[in-house]
Amino acid sequence: MIDLSIDTCTLVDASGKGLAEHQAASIGLLREFETDPELILVVDKNGFVLHEYDDNINASMFATAWLKQHAGRILKVDTRPIPRGLRVQLDELHFSVRDRRFVQVALASASRLIVTREPDFSPPVCQVLRREAHILVLGPAEALSYIRAIRERPPCADV
Repeated sequence: MIDLSIDTCTLVDASGKGLAEHQAASIGLLREFETDPELILVVDKNGFVLHEYDDNINASMFATAWLKQHAGRILKVDTRPIPRGLRVQLDELHFSVRDRRFVQVALASASRLIVTREPDFSPPVCQVLRREAHILVLGPAEALSYIRAIRERPPCADV
């Protein structure tokens, strides 16, 4: 199982409501769910992520249909506050409070993977997340390549 915390901008881009240069990669990532049953969308049990999706996709036919089609592959996790040391470092980098919900979801997930092209996930923020929380932040195209590489990797030999 690969559980992904997908930032809202990926759904917005796939819907054609965001940046055109990111639309094809976002659609490609979301379509990968159709061919890879191991992919899971991970969100918080409190509904903050799904509510943000609803607020931002503006009844986009593509995003709304995609969420409905994959409703059975949405894992809702209990989230906790971001640990103090990490929170302080994110504060120092002026990291968006709204995007912290995706960090909380990633912290509660097995894969610890956030898919976004959101500028708030700047290289320094991504470095802190990787170093302090073992969270990998990838854009949609990078995430698709990463998923495919994992799938194609040969299994470990039995010991």
